[in-house]
Amino acid sequence: MEAKDTSSNLGVAEKNGKIYLFQTRSEKKRDFFDVTVSTNGSTFRPSRLKPVIIGTRRQKEKVKKCRDFRIARIGKEFFLNYRYGLGASSKIFGALSFDLLEWKKVGKLTTVTDVGAIVPAYLWNGAYVMYYGGRNLRVAVSEDLAKWKTLRGATLTPRKNHFDHFFGTVGGAFVDQDGIVVIYTSRDKEKRFSLGAAVFDKNQPQKLLWRSERFLWQAPQEWKGRAVSLVGIIEFRKKIIAYVSSEEKMATVILTRSWRDLGSHLPSPPTILKLNRSEKNPILQPRGHNSWESQATFNPAAVYEGGKVHLVYRAIGDHGISVLGYAASADGIHFDERLDYPIYVPTQPFEGATLDPATFRAYPFMSGGGYGGCEDPRITKVGDRFYMTYVAFDGRNPPRVALTSIAVDDFLNKRWNWDKPILISSPDVIDKNACILGEKVNGQFVVFHRIFPNILVDFVETLAFKEGEYLKNEFMISPSARGWDSRKLGAGAPPIKTEYGWLLIYQAVGDQDASRYKIGAMLLDADDPSKVLYRSTQPVLEPLAHYENNGHKWGVVYPCGAVVKEGRLLVYYGGADRVVCVAEAPLEEFMRRLMSAESPELRPVVTV
Repeated sequence: MEAKDTSSNLGVAEKNGKIYLFQTRSEKKRDFFDVTVSTNGSTFRPSRLKPVIIGTRRQKEKVKKCRDFRIARIGKEFFLNYRYGLGASSKIFGALSFDLLEWKKVGKLTTVTDVGAIVPAYLWNGAYVMYYGGRNLRVAVSEDLAKWKTLRGATLTPRKNHFDHFFGTVGGAFVDQDGIVVIYTSRDKEKRFSLGAAVFDKNQPQKLLWRSERFLWQAPQEWKGRAVSLVGIIEFRKKIIAYVSSEEKMATVILTRSWRDLGSHLPSPPTILKLNRSEKNPILQPRGHNSWESQATFNPAAVYEGGKVHLVYRAIGDHGISVLGYAASADGIHFDERLDYPIYVPTQPFEGATLDPATFRAYPFMSGGGYGGCEDPRITKVGDRFYMTYVAFDGRNPPRVALTSIAVDDFLNKRWNWDKPILISSPDVIDKNACILGEKVNGQFVVFHRIFPNILVDFVETLAFKEGEYLKNEFMISPSARGWDSRKLGAGAPPIKTEYGWLLIYQAVGDQDASRYKIGAMLLDADDPSKVLYRSTQPVLEPLAHYENNGHKWGVVYPCGAVVKEGRLLVYYGGADRVVCVAEAPLEEFMRRLMSAESPELRPVVTV
């Protein structure tokens, strides 16, 4: 019987904009090292390169006994540490190379018991530093890359009932001004393969600064029962790419656009994507002397016009009907101007104008503790008018999206001459979270809205909807597969135009935390707002403050308005369905961090 040609993946390295995948190959009973090369990170082409590891006596290493390559650049050279031998008798060896092809063996690495990652471009007290795995994660140091000393004590230990219930190997280590970032493999109690990260102090390589509470990436459910291993991790074109292998097939996992974001939970993080709560929160609260807003004031629309931030907020009073109130601020934080009367009240049957709370029976549709009315407004300036979308609820039928408008001049002068509202979403369908883009795209208006569990995006010729003419639910932005926003999501504030695209602040709920509303951010394509370019991998704000957990519904941060004022992004949200709050961030910094926080994704590797 003719011998079958086989190959297996050993490791990866990057040099001069190319990625080299090292393999062992068996052909016609002959074993040798092989290399395939990629210029894009996912498509590998064969090469004529044949690496070799040469011992001190010029003997060549036996290919079949080599596995688990970890390659790092050390100055002008590359350092390889690898496992040699089979079973319990295997050892960790090192080798050096200038060209990734001819490797000169430096010998067995003393005290190191597993393959590890050397921290490139870094010395500690004149010594190289390596993190390696096993039952615990440990750190070893060496001055000559051959004689290693493992520092006392475990640097990182497994956590029971976490994704890193069992440790595996260390895949990569990187350093910058914030610390040393280490990426490692692990398995949970169900033996599912994961990647985690930890950050250590540059001045004390054993001192842990941060570790990920959840996995960076976990093998998909369809891989359950398969043997999964890490081939290697590299930095390539400002991205961290992990190569994982399953049953002789390999795929890439794009962990993050920049490896610095893996350390984003440091005490003083330069790269964490988040909104910062105002110390003045809550900025608006119910007022008992006004019967129309005595119970709750929350979920505000926001516009910046005439040198002021204007809020139109949802209010519920003694009668349980939602109406809309008004407040204004010069700095966006202190709202010293606030009207004692509502500026918008139900006038149509479809928004509860004829609702009698005594006969209310529509509990499945209740929102914010009210019986019906005008809920959760969003406002967009289009030309010389403000267009306001809101949820219209008659207390009986499923809530729908309503639309009205007012001249900007009338609004600023508090002449509340609103147009007669119309319904723009289909009947008998719960439709909420609607907002309008401030500019036409390709000659069309863009309307966002939500039918559980998705954000829907519609392109319409005009905002003058005719009777019986409704949104068509054309395009969709869906919850993530297993992320923090996996259950449902909806547009929050109307998207803000930036030089990078449209910034959408949204609210979402995840299956793993199904009772709490959190806030995220997306960057949408400037020419096609139905296309998501970037999406926050973690919430930018979640309900942690007492005023976000003490109200009609605990655990809620719910955005309806956002403005940019003097370079600051101000996001206005409802806390616990009871109060109005604000959180902020420098816009440019927020955008940069958003664009550096891609969700980990799995891409197949193609060999041609």
